[in-house]
Amino acid sequence: MIQRIHKINRPLEIGEVVIAPTVQDVVVIWPPHDDKECGQPEKHYHVDPRFGEPTTKRITTSDRVQWIPRTVTSEFVFHKFDTVGEATGTRVDFIVKAIRPRNKMINGKCPHKGFNLMQVKPINGVIHCPLHSMRFCSFSGNGMPHRKYKEVDEDYLVRIS
Repeated sequence: MIQRIHKINRPLEIGEVVIAPTVQDVVVIWPPHDDKECGQPEKHYHVDPRFGEPTTKRITTSDRVQWIPRTVTSEFVFHKFDTVGEATGTRVDFIVKAIRPRNKMINGKCPHKGFNLMQVKPINGVIHCPLHSMRFCSFSGNGMPHRKYKEVDEDYLVRIS
Protein backbone atom coordinates (compact mmCIF):
# COMPACT_ATOMS: atom_id res chain seq x y z
CA MET A 1 0.00 0.00 0.00
CA ILE A 2 1.38 3.41 -0.97
CA GLN A 3 1.45 5.87 1.95
CA ARG A 4 1.16 9.65 2.06
CA ILE A 5 4.65 11.03 2.53
CA HIS A 6 3.93 13.10 5.65
CA LYS A 7 2.77 9.98 7.52
CA ILE A 8 6.02 8.05 6.97
CA ASN A 9 8.28 7.98 10.06
CA ARG A 10 11.54 6.68 8.63
CA PRO A 11 14.10 7.84 6.07
CA LEU A 12 12.79 7.48 2.53
CA GLU A 13 14.69 5.29 0.08
CA ILE A 14 15.55 6.28 -3.48
CA GLY A 15 13.16 4.42 -5.80
CA GLU A 16 10.37 4.23 -3.22
CA VAL A 17 6.89 5.30 -4.38
CA VAL A 18 4.89 7.57 -2.05
CA ILE A 19 1.82 9.78 -2.38
CA ALA A 20 3.18 13.32 -2.35
CA PRO A 21 1.61 16.81 -2.40
CA THR A 22 2.00 18.35 -5.85
CA VAL A 23 1.31 21.94 -6.92
CA GLN A 24 1.44 22.75 -10.66
CA ASP A 25 3.21 19.40 -11.18
CA VAL A 26 5.97 20.32 -8.67
CA VAL A 27 6.28 18.16 -5.54
CA VAL A 28 6.28 20.30 -2.39
CA ILE A 29 7.17 19.69 1.26
CA TRP A 30 4.10 19.33 3.49
CA PRO A 31 2.77 21.27 5.39
CA PRO A 32 2.42 24.79 3.99
CA HIS A 33 3.69 27.46 6.38
CA ASP A 34 4.67 31.11 6.73
CA ASP A 35 8.00 32.51 7.88
CA LYS A 36 6.86 35.70 9.63
CA GLU A 37 10.00 35.75 11.77
CA CYS A 38 12.14 36.35 8.68
CA GLY A 39 9.85 38.56 6.60
CA GLN A 40 7.70 36.06 4.67
CA PRO A 41 4.18 36.49 6.09
CA GLU A 42 2.32 34.67 3.30
CA LYS A 43 1.76 30.90 3.44
CA HIS A 44 3.91 28.99 0.97
CA TYR A 45 5.48 25.62 0.21
CA HIS A 46 9.09 24.62 -0.23
CA VAL A 47 9.89 22.51 -3.28
CA ASP A 48 10.79 18.94 -2.29
CA PRO A 49 14.12 18.14 -4.01
CA ARG A 50 13.72 14.39 -3.40
CA PHE A 51 11.50 14.24 -6.49
CA GLY A 52 13.67 15.68 -9.25
CA GLU A 53 15.25 19.00 -10.07
CA PRO A 54 14.38 21.89 -7.73
CA THR A 55 12.60 24.85 -9.26
CA THR A 56 12.97 28.56 -8.58
CA LYS A 57 9.22 29.06 -9.00
CA ARG A 58 7.52 30.46 -5.86
CA ILE A 59 4.74 28.14 -4.77
CA THR A 60 2.00 29.69 -2.65
CA THR A 61 -0.99 28.15 -0.92
CA SER A 62 -3.34 29.80 -3.42
CA ASP A 63 -2.26 27.11 -5.89
CA ARG A 64 -4.25 23.85 -5.87
CA VAL A 65 -2.64 20.81 -4.18
CA GLN A 66 -3.05 17.32 -5.61
CA TRP A 67 -1.83 14.17 -3.86
CA ILE A 68 -0.17 12.02 -6.55
CA PRO A 69 2.01 8.88 -6.36
CA ARG A 70 5.63 9.90 -7.02
CA THR A 71 9.00 8.12 -7.00
CA VAL A 72 11.78 9.33 -4.72
CA THR A 73 14.75 10.12 -6.96
CA SER A 74 17.31 11.69 -4.61
CA GLU A 75 18.24 12.58 -1.04
CA PHE A 76 17.46 15.98 0.45
CA VAL A 77 19.66 18.81 -0.80
CA PHE A 78 20.13 21.67 1.61
CA HIS A 79 20.77 25.36 1.05
CA LYS A 80 23.42 25.88 -1.59
CA PHE A 81 26.24 28.39 -1.33
CA ASP A 82 27.18 30.90 -3.97
CA THR A 83 30.75 31.70 -4.98
CA VAL A 84 31.23 34.18 -2.13
CA GLY A 85 30.21 31.58 0.46
CA GLU A 86 26.98 33.29 1.52
CA ALA A 87 23.99 31.02 2.13
CA THR A 88 21.11 31.34 -0.28
CA GLY A 89 17.59 30.83 0.99
CA THR A 90 16.14 31.58 4.42
CA ARG A 91 18.39 33.21 7.01
CA VAL A 92 18.56 30.51 9.68
CA ASP A 93 19.84 32.84 12.41
CA PHE A 94 16.44 34.59 12.48
CA ILE A 95 14.70 31.24 12.87
CA VAL A 96 16.97 30.05 15.68
CA LYS A 97 16.28 33.27 17.63
CA ALA A 98 12.53 32.89 17.03
CA ILE A 99 12.29 29.41 18.57
CA ARG A 100 14.65 29.69 21.57
CA PRO A 101 14.66 28.17 24.17
CA ARG A 102 12.64 25.32 22.63
CA ASN A 103 15.47 24.41 20.27
CA LYS A 104 14.98 20.65 20.62
CA MET A 105 13.52 18.07 18.29
CA ILE A 106 10.27 16.78 19.85
CA ASN A 107 8.77 13.44 18.76
CA GLY A 108 10.95 13.59 15.64
CA LYS A 109 9.57 16.97 14.55
CA CYS A 110 11.39 20.25 14.03
CA PRO A 111 10.24 22.79 16.64
CA HIS A 112 10.19 25.60 14.05
CA LYS A 113 7.53 24.41 11.58
CA GLY A 114 6.93 20.81 12.63
CA PHE A 115 8.59 19.01 9.72
CA ASN A 116 8.86 15.24 10.28
CA LEU A 117 12.61 14.76 10.74
CA MET A 118 12.21 10.98 10.89
CA GLN A 119 12.32 11.08 7.06
CA VAL A 120 15.83 12.56 7.05
CA LYS A 121 18.91 10.37 7.21
CA PRO A 122 21.50 11.65 9.73
CA ILE A 123 24.88 12.58 8.30
CA ASN A 124 27.80 12.31 10.73
CA GLY A 125 25.30 12.27 13.62
CA VAL A 126 23.56 15.47 12.48
CA ILE A 127 20.02 15.85 11.13
CA HIS A 128 19.34 18.95 8.99
CA CYS A 129 15.73 20.10 8.69
CA PRO A 130 15.09 20.46 4.94
CA LEU A 131 12.77 23.44 5.36
CA HIS A 132 15.33 25.86 6.82
CA SER A 133 18.49 23.79 7.51
CA MET A 134 18.20 23.79 11.30
CA ARG A 135 20.59 21.24 12.82
CA PHE A 136 19.89 18.59 15.48
CA CYS A 137 21.98 15.89 17.14
CA SER A 138 20.58 12.56 15.93
CA PHE A 139 21.35 10.94 19.31
CA SER A 140 19.92 13.46 21.78
CA GLY A 141 17.53 15.47 19.59
CA ASN A 142 19.10 18.71 20.89
CA GLY A 143 19.48 21.64 18.56
CA MET A 144 23.00 22.40 17.42
CA PRO A 145 24.49 25.82 16.73
CA HIS A 146 24.29 26.73 13.08
CA ARG A 147 27.55 27.26 11.27
CA LYS A 148 28.38 30.81 10.33
CA TYR A 149 27.56 31.42 6.69
CA LYS A 150 31.15 31.81 5.55
CA GLU A 151 32.25 28.57 7.23
CA VAL A 152 31.41 25.96 4.65
CA ASP A 153 32.61 22.40 5.00
CA GLU A 154 31.80 19.20 3.18
CA ASP A 155 29.51 17.53 5.74
CA TYR A 156 27.08 20.49 5.59
CA LEU A 157 26.01 19.80 2.01
CA VAL A 158 24.23 16.63 0.97
CA ARG A 159 25.00 15.27 -2.46
CA ILE A 160 22.27 14.12 -4.86
CA SER A 161 22.68 10.39 -5.50
